[in-house]
Amino acid sequence: MRKLNDNNYGVVGVFETMLLLGITISLMSTVMVTAPPVVEGVLHRLGQYIEWKIDAEMKKDGYQDQGTNTTPTTPDPTNNPPTAFSPVPFDNQFNLPIKPTLKISVQDLDKNLLTVCFYWKNITTDSRQLIKRIDNVASGDMVSAVFEQAIWYVHHYHWWVTVSDGQAMVTSPTYSFTTMDMPSPPGGK
Repeated sequence: MRKLNDNNYGVVGVFETMLLLGITISLMSTVMVTAPPVVEGVLHRLGQYIEWKIDAEMKKDGYQDQGTNTTPTTPDPTNNPPTAFSPVPFDNQFNLPIKPTLKISVQDLDKNLLTVCFYWKNITTDSRQLIKRIDNVASGDMVSAVFEQAIWYVHHYHWWVTVSDGQAMVTSPTYSFTTMDMPSPPGGK
């Protein structure tokens, strides 16, 4: 197993190829790495979600694989997937300040606690970047995240959320907005 990043935890993109339920897969989604090193995520395959987890032991030169502690779960067929709706800012909104606050309402008909992750697409690196992860969100709540990375005036940004109830994960549509013109200096033109 390779060292994932310099501080040994955080959010990483592409993970590695692994064997899960007899199928070799390459995980192409964001995974969370925490300290002590634990990697976990949700794989979507053929309409089913499979939760997985890998524990690793830290060594001076990086991670030592301690074996895959994969615990697949079969989704509850009666589970209703969560939903995300009413984004703020709304899609294609113009003239927003830099570092705006993004908001979205979430719901789960089963009243499960939810995990909401806000993402944006970095056009420069063509990569998905995590803005904020919020755990233990109640169904019906509106959650928010300050988009600290939106620092450019007159710039077009794309954002979305994923919402998970522990059995199903949904991705909202991608929303976009454009930031305002650079303000004139006081007393200037």
